[in-house]
Amino acid sequence: DQEAVESNVSRIVYANKDNAKVYNISGRVIGHINANTEMQLTGINGNICRVVKDGKTAYMYQSDLSTEKVDVEDDSTASRIVYVNKNGAKVYNISG
Repeated sequence: DQEAVESNVSRIVYANKDNAKVYNISGRVIGHINANTEMQLTGINGNICRVVKDGKTAYMYQSDLSTEKVDVEDDSTASRIVYVNKNGAKVYNISG
């Protein structure tokens, strides 16, 4: 029962992964957030946390939260080396 959430908790937390799910009080997914999104933790009940962002209250699993920002891999910085074995070969980007 999420109504029994302790309300005496108050500290800053961050999403610890991209696409972390955010739930309403009924347990329905209402959105996703990116890693390192800053929120105010206002309550904990078991593994469910009540968080507030921009004045809006939602719920997240404790396993999706961190007390510190996390390192996130950025695919855009990966270098790619391509060798062409014939003249006129077609080259495609990652999306084809």
